[in-house]
Amino acid sequence: MIRSIYIDREDSKESEEEERNLFIKSVLEEVGVPLEDVWPDILLTVDKKIKLRDLLNKLEIEIIEDGDRGYEIYHQNNMLAKWFKPRFLLREDKKAKTLNKRFYYEMVVNTWSIFNQEEK
Repeated sequence: MIRSIYIDREDSKESEEEERNLFIKSVLEEVGVPLEDVWPDILLTVDKKIKLRDLLNKLEIEIIEDGDRGYEIYHQNNMLAKWFKPRFLLREDKKAKTLNKRFYYEMVVNTWSIFNQEEK
């Protein structure tokens, strides 16, 4: 599934992390992982990451980073979902009143999930 999100240039890294976390969290919820106590907010603290990793190990779920900001989610060696590295396109709003608001990013997010495939 491909979608675009319009963001301030200064917030690009934060926005990417938030969107990626929302995607990963939604996949884990689809599988039935109980995240209420482990992942209450979008962003994770170090302590919460450790608890999440322990829980996922018990459930035989792996989240693998590909080294280029892409992620794959597996359950017992079966791929459940993939987050592809987003593309950032510089856009211009000629009607913006200030120069710092004139340029912004279009973050193009591409994801794949077995849950999206089954809906089609």
